[in-house]
Amino acid sequence: MISVASKLSDQFVLTLDDLNSVPENEMVEALKNINSLYGKNQGIVIPDRTNAIIRAIENSSHDDWIIITGKGHENYNQKFYLPTKSDEETVLYIENKLYQ
Repeated sequence: MISVASKLSDQFVLTLDDLNSVPENEMVEALKNINSLYGKNQGIVIPDRTNAIIRAIENSSHDDWIIITGKGHENYNQKFYLPTKSDEETVLYIENKLYQ
């Protein structure tokens, strides 16, 4: 999927999903390796999932597509920067803040 993203997208962000008892630093290193091996270092790694979504939204234009894979409506299993519980809630929270 990362190799396709590096070919077809202007940018991509790799972030944490559920750690499932894997130490965060190990997961971040794995994402960096994946970006290097398959993404040709064209992506960026932002461990905090809500910050990654913020970055994607802030760096997009009106006609851009943002694809968030992973959690969707499922609750996060860890705490992130924003006080949200899912990707869906995070997007709605950011949208609400942007258009107040």
